[in-house]
Amino acid sequence: MIIQPVRTILSLGRTMPAVLDVTTYSQQRLEVTLSLEVPEGWLASPIQTSFTLDTGETRRISIDVSVPEWADLDTYMLAVKLQYSGTSRERSFEVTVVERSYAYVDEVYVILGETNQPNGLVQIEQEDGQTAADTVYGR
Repeated sequence: MIIQPVRTILSLGRTMPAVLDVTTYSQQRLEVTLSLEVPEGWLASPIQTSFTLDTGETRRISIDVSVPEWADLDTYMLAVKLQYSGTSRERSFEVTVVERSYAYVDEVYVILGETNQPNGLVQIEQEDGQTAADTVYGR
């Protein structure tokens, strides 16, 4: 079973979907329970969800995550736990809070599936399938 984050941008003080792809290569149909653990003060809904995966199937799971307005520009961990066929697997993903500046707007974003980058250019996949480049500045 493979779990992969889909690049998702989350804004401080808002509830937005974090998206994960779950793939199985098992030779049998699996009943799967996925749970998500978020940093203290963050919220996720649903915190747990159940679904069925057929052989070779990939299921895209969307979980609404609320990042508090007071979150620091830092790296955080999200823990994803999968339970299926008497097996339990856990995987942690880094989420990094970065600041993006525009001419009239300053917002802070969380990028799921990106590793912390002190400085540099990052490619972001947008919901409409387009990509955008942005500069990431560390602290």
